[in-house]
Amino acid sequence: MLTVYLDQMKWIDLARAYHGDPRGEPFKDVLELAIHAVKNDLARFPLATMHYMETWKKRDEGSRYRLAEVMAMLSRFETMAGAKDIFKLEVDLALHDFFGLRRQAEETRIFGRGVAHAFGKHLEIQLPDHPEIPSFIQERIRFSLWRLKEFWVIGGYRPTKSIPAIDPQAYTGYSRDFQDAEQELVRVMKDTGATASERQNVALIRSLTEIWQLIQEFRSNEIDFEMLVSLGALGLKEFLRSMPSRFVSYELQRLRYEDMNLPRKDGDLIDLAALSFGIAYCDVVVTERQWQHLVKRTKLEELYGTVVLSDLRELSPILVRGSI
Repeated sequence: MLTVYLDQMKWIDLARAYHGDPRGEPFKDVLELAIHAVKNDLARFPLATMHYMETWKKRDEGSRYRLAEVMAMLSRFETMAGAKDIFKLEVDLALHDFFGLRRQAEETRIFGRGVAHAFGKHLEIQLPDHPEIPSFIQERIRFSLWRLKEFWVIGGYRPTKSIPAIDPQAYTGYSRDFQDAEQELVRVMKDTGATASERQNVALIRSLTEIWQLIQEFRSNEIDFEMLVSLGALGLKEFLRSMPSRFVSYELQRLRYEDMNLPRKDGDLIDLAALSFGIAYCDVVVTERQWQHLVKRTKLEELYGTVVLSDLRELSPILVRGSI
């Protein structure tokens, strides 16, 4: 089965096609093929944390529900694990492979069901048992309630409302901090006249610093910084390469630092995170042209066997073949 990751704008294109918006006319054929592929278990279109939060930003309730309808239909509420869970899994495997440390992370499935899997939070709807209602009917009611809850979370939620255990503002803060840090790094590299090699080192150091912070959070009692440094320059890069999503993020950041005049904007963190997980764990990624251009300059597609597209219509022949 093909696993297809669509960035937010591609989901919006499909929603426009489904609801008869003239702007979606060019994408009607690919929508029909996508619906057919999902119904026949030929392809899946998982949602990620970023999709939920980007949808929540839409102020128009009708627009959110129309988008949620298409997301629900094609994803069938299948989701990718949250960033922290994937990071923890990758770090755990890397420490085992490079240092022989016993694995500690709970088994993490990259793909699962529902908002709880995407956010790593347990959300449950309670249905009181009733002795006069057969158990199989109660189970169907629970499933129907679960689907209603999942649909509401995608399209009906606004930051003024409350979902237990989920803070929609947290990622906004991370994104803003990331943008500020990027702008400051670029300013310093410009002021100091950093060479191409030095800018690559900045990307590597920044990626390894993020990984070290994860190690400190998950396994601080088992590994110290000297053990990591002992790998040497080549070993550290291989260590990074062993963590798929972290390596994709590093490669894209490395290329972004080649162009010091490239605008650093709000949303870059979401785009980087989406591409990092999509390229590492999906068969097809459909994203913006600027990101596709960067990916084409790397060997990431070859490394992970992933096709990266920018035009949603290019997905049609892949869905027809049922393979990449």
